[in-house]
Amino acid sequence: MTPATADTPGQPRPDPAIDLIALRDLHHDRYLRYAILLLPSSAARHAIRTALDDLAHHWRDALRTPSPAACAWQAVRHHVHSAAGPRPLRPLAHLTPPEQDVLLLHHALGLPDTEVAALTGTDLATVRVRLRSLARRPSQDRRSTLHGNNCSIKLENVTSAVPFSRSHPDHPAWEPGDAERAPRELMSGPGRCWDAEPRWRWVEIRLGGRWRPGRVERWRLHQGSTAWVALVRWGPDYDDWCWYLYTPATVRKTAQPTDPDGPASW
Repeated sequence: MTPATADTPGQPRPDPAIDLIALRDLHHDRYLRYAILLLPSSAARHAIRTALDDLAHHWRDALRTPSPAACAWQAVRHHVHSAAGPRPLRPLAHLTPPEQDVLLLHHALGLPDTEVAALTGTDLATVRVRLRSLARRPSQDRRSTLHGNNCSIKLENVTSAVPFSRSHPDHPAWEPGDAERAPRELMSGPGRCWDAEPRWRWVEIRLGGRWRPGRVERWRLHQGSTAWVALVRWGPDYDDWCWYLYTPATVRKTAQPTDPDGPASW
C-alpha cells in the first residue's frame, strides 16, 4: 500500500495560495521599491497591493505557466505604470519593456542581475544580454534623462553610476542655512540605499530659509563615505522631492504629523 500523497484522488491538495504568499514575502520589498521610483509612496503601496490582489484571483492560472514569478512581475508592472501614466517613462519609450525593467531594477535600484532575473521571472542569461545591449546603445540614444518620482537617470551613464538627484525650477531658492542637495559624487558609483525606518520617516527640513514638514523615503550611503544622504519629500506636488545631505542642522526628526493634508497624505 503506497502512502497517501497530495496527488492521491480524494485527498486534500495544498492550498496554492501558500505559493503566492511565499512569492509575495520574497519580493514585496523590491516590488515596492520599484513602484516608489515612479509613484509617490502612498500611491506606490496602493498599486502593489492592487497588483497582488489581482494576481490572487488568477494565481491558479499563473501556476500553470512556466514562470509564476513572471506573471507576478507583469501584474506589478501593469498596475504601477497605469497609476504613473506615460510621463515618467517617456524618455525610455525607445526601449522595449524588458529593457526598461532591467535599466530601472539594475541601474536605479542597484539590484544585481541575479535578483533582476528572479524578480521578473526571466532567465539570467537573457537579463545579461539586455544589460549588454543597453551598454552598447549609441550615444544619441542615451542623452535623455528619466525623471520618475524618486529617481533621475541619465541614460548615458547606464554602464556606471546612476545620479538620483536633480534640480527643478520650482524648488525653493537656496538660502544660507538651508539643506544642501546631495552632490553628484555621493549619488554616483557604488553604495547602499534603503527605505527609511518608521522612526525616521517624519522630519522637518530647512528649505527656502524656513523649516518645512517633510517625509524621508530613502537613505543612501556612498561606499567609503560617512556622509548620509536622504531622499526627502517636502510637498504634495509631483516634483516636491530631492536628495539632500543629512545634517541635524538642516534635517531634524519630528513627531508623526496629524494634519490630514500634511506629509502623511503625500
